[in-house]
Amino acid sequence: MLFGNEIITSRQNPTVVKLCALLDKKERRKNRVFRIDGHKLVSEAVACGAHIELIALCSEKAERFMPLAEKCGAKTGMLSSEVFSKITEEKAPDGIIAVVKYIDEIHKELSLSDIPALASSEKRIMAFESLRDPGNLGTVIRSASAFGVDTLLLSADCADIYNPKTLRGAMGAIFSREIYFCEDLPDALVSCSCEGRRVLA
Repeated sequence: MLFGNEIITSRQNPTVVKLCALLDKKERRKNRVFRIDGHKLVSEAVACGAHIELIALCSEKAERFMPLAEKCGAKTGMLSSEVFSKITEEKAPDGIIAVVKYIDEIHKELSLSDIPALASSEKRIMAFESLRDPGNLGTVIRSASAFGVDTLLLSADCADIYNPKTLRGAMGAIFSREIYFCEDLPDALVSCSCEGRRVLA
């Protein structure tokens, strides 16, 4: 559903301002949404059932992506190629940006009540501490997915999983991996061990 019949040509347009603001972690957390750039990531999000709030298309390439936009039922708008090229995070933009709701169903804070079920499950679990570089974190998430790891435990000081660099590095794995954020990762691992889960380092 197009939210405007005209092509957006100003960087001061509210939609463009919102897209740019979501590059900031505070804005993402405040609004509980993040942005993804590029056809691959948007397709992965749609395939995994992520809730897409808005899609912005480069007007020159809009026809190619309209079926995808219609499939997810998101509000869709057209940006001029000049505006789109100014705000995209891609080096070779293919013409689509989406705003997605935080995936709270599989990305959440780890509580003590989660430990027994987590430890007794058959899931493959990996834990990571102080991965502060977003690109590195994205690569780790992608690699974990490739090795069949279902669940990741991240210390609280790890990079934001919704950082654009993390999302690019993860290459879509972010939409299917269960991720827990741990205020005290060592304590969480000790608790898992006490519940019978073998812990290796």
